[in-house]
Amino acid sequence: DAATAPPIISEAVNAADYTAPIASGGLFALFGSRLSPVNASTSEMPLPRAFGESCLIANGVPVPMLFVSPGQINAQMPYEVSGNVTLVLHTPGGISDALRVAVNPAAPAVFRSGVAGPLSGLPTVVRASNNQLVTSANPVHRDDTLVIYLTGLGATSPAVPSGEGAPSSPLAWAAAPPVVTLGGVPLTVSY
Repeated sequence: DAATAPPIISEAVNAADYTAPIASGGLFALFGSRLSPVNASTSEMPLPRAFGESCLIANGVPVPMLFVSPGQINAQMPYEVSGNVTLVLHTPGGISDALRVAVNPAAPAVFRSGVAGPLSGLPTVVRASNNQLVTSANPVHRDDTLVIYLTGLGATSPAVPSGEGAPSSPLAWAAAPPVVTLGGVPLTVSY
């Protein structure tokens, strides 16, 4: 049998715009090499904490994972960890060196996955009236309802366990309500 080298984790960033910081309960992306011997994704609930022959640990807590590949893992930072967090990855090739990351109670970040015509990497902010991304060709109008796709709002009320889907009744709200402004003017947050 050929020897397999251990994984190398090089960076952890929020999954919305690939910047720091990461929030407790927020989605994040881990980058490196030999992170998993397979490519796999899941929509299983609760999210698996061992997936694609990989197990990621944050301060001793197994991390719920959505996607694994040799170069990237997408996962949810457990609500149970914050502050200076140590990430360690276990694979069939061995155990990675520790990566230390800052995890805040909240760190909102808007997903930049929107595509409109030739434009890509747009903030995923949608006008509810036409279900299209906000762009210069589809601007926000007075009394519009906007849907903003983001991660990193932190704890919810009622609390949703790490890796679990949010309940439909009662709805889980951000425990610290976000403040949203447009051109410096506060907007009403309905949910």
